Amino acid sequence: MESLASLLRLNGFDVGSTNPSKGVVVAVVDDQPVSRALIARLLKDMDETIDVKPFADPGKALAWLSDERAALIVTDYRMPQMDGIEFVKALRALESAKWTPIMLVTVLDDRQIRKRALQAGATDFLNKPIDHDECQARCRNYLDLSSYQAFLLEQLSIRNAYIRNLHQSSGQDVDPNIEEMLNVTENGRYVLMEYRELYEVTSRLAAIDKLLKPARSKLAELEAAVQRPLQGDRR
Repeated sequence: MESLASLLRLNGFDVGSTNPSKGVVVAVVDDQPVSRALIARLLKDMDETIDVKPFADPGKALAWLSDERAALIVTDYRMPQMDGIEFVKALRALESAKWTPIMLVTVLDDRQIRKRALQAGATDFLNKPIDHDECQARCRNYLDLSSYQAFLLEQLSIRNAYIRNLHQSSGQDVDPNIEEMLNVTENGRYVLMEYRELYEVTSRLAAIDKLLKPARSKLAELEAAVQRPLQGDRR
């Protein structure tokens, strides 16, 4: 079966080039070399193809992330140049890291600090000393989520390109199989979807799926999770 992009090109629509996906990139930010090396080793033990970008200075990490995208960012809380909360705020101001999962590593179990971190945009926490199994499980979950979001974004890009081309090429004959595969119409109207909408949808789906696996009857808990974005409670 041909891909959507191939079918669109056969029908004369320009959906752009599709570059093969690069290896998964994880940015690890910690001023302590031992901690950086430990997290890097745990990530490599999960999958040798993961490209770990280590940074001792959060400022250099911000400079790199302003031009590059990471599938996951793991950062320490206590750093001399900038604490983890300030770093998370700066990350969320970057277009390239606005929706990236961010895991904050800390020895502290202070509820106020965690609340501030969530409000700044942290996704999750990891306590020191680092439990190896827990670290790998959390990283794997967020890398899976990033991969799924990237796949949906690619599909949306193809569909949006198709819709825009339709508006620019009225009267062109289109293979009906394409419209059926794309399912881009609703009540006769073409709908474009932005990445922010995609992120919110997938975040809520992730929350729903997490709750439905252990107990599908916890309706109240499910409703509470749906109200809370994966990126952290900004209220």
